[in-house]
Amino acid sequence: MGSYVLKSYFKEDIQQFLNLKHSTGYKYTTGQRLIEQFDFMCYSKYPKESTLTEEIGIAWAIPREDESASATINRIVDVREFAKYLINLNKKAFMIPSSYFPKKRKYISYIYTNYELQKIFDVIDNGKFTCRHKNSYIVYPIIFRLFYCCGLRNSEVRNLKVKDIDLNKGIIAIYESKNDSDRLVPISDKLQKMILKYAKEIHSNSRDEDYFFYLINMENLS
Repeated sequence: MGSYVLKSYFKEDIQQFLNLKHSTGYKYTTGQRLIEQFDFMCYSKYPKESTLTEEIGIAWAIPREDESASATINRIVDVREFAKYLINLNKKAFMIPSSYFPKKRKYISYIYTNYELQKIFDVIDNGKFTCRHKNSYIVYPIIFRLFYCCGLRNSEVRNLKVKDIDLNKGIIAIYESKNDSDRLVPISDKLQKMILKYAKEIHSNSRDEDYFFYLINMENLS
C-alpha cells in the first residue's frame, strides 16, 4: 500500500505492528496512513528519540487546525494501539490517556423541505451557476443525486472507477470507505438511466480503472 517509506527510529516496530494488523485480514488502510504520519512526525521532530515518550505522545495528540474531533480521536487511538503493542513487547512506551480525546460537538441535522429540495435541484439541473467545467451540466445532477438518494460521501463519489458501477443491474460498489469497509449501493431506475446516459457520452472508450466522474476545464480545450 502507498509509497511511503518508514524513516523514524520506530520504523521496524511500526512495520511489525502493521504486519500484525494485516495478518489478521484487517485492511487497516486509514490506520496505516495515520501511523505513517506519526512515523514522519517522529522522524522530523524526534529523530534521536528511541522511546515513545510522553512528549512525543502529547505532541501527536494536539488537535490540528480545521480537524474534527473524530479525526483527532482516530489519530490518537491508532498511536495508543501502537504504544500498547510496544508495551506487550516489554518496551517502554507512553500511552496517550483517553482524557486527551476532544469532546465531540452534538450534531444537529437540518431537514430540507420539499420546496427547498426542488429549488436546489432546479439550480443543479439547469446549470444556474457559474462554472468553468464544460461537462458540469451532466456531472453535477448525477453527483448530487448520489449524495441525496444514496447517501454517498464526497470522497466515495470522487473515487468511483468505471468498473465500480454495474450499469445493467443498477449497483454501485464502494471499496475501502469509512472504517475500511466495502458495500454495495442500489440506485433507482431514474438515476440508473441518468448514469447510463452519462457513461455513453463520456466513457465510450474508457478503461475499467479510469475514474467515473471527472470535470473538463474550459481552458484545457483552447
